[in-house]
Amino acid sequence: MIDIYFFLCLGGFQGEVKFQLTYSSGGAIDASKALREVNSIFQRHAQAAPPSYGIAAANLYEPPPPSYQAAQASSNSFA
Repeated sequence: MIDIYFFLCLGGFQGEVKFQLTYSSGGAIDASKALREVNSIFQRHAQAAPPSYGIAAANLYEPPPPSYQAAQASSNSFA
């Protein structure tokens, strides 16, 4: 039986994940190599900043004028 601990800091989750693996007919070395590779991949990509969610400023049109405009300050022919 092998106890494996991973420390994750990605996707908003910060914590510890515990795995307990039991091998009945070998393969523990291959599995541990694969888990180490997965862990190194996550650690490499966890440092990258998320993409910008803003709108690019180039090649945009102005929005249309509003369909309703407030009345001008006039008496509207009333005394």
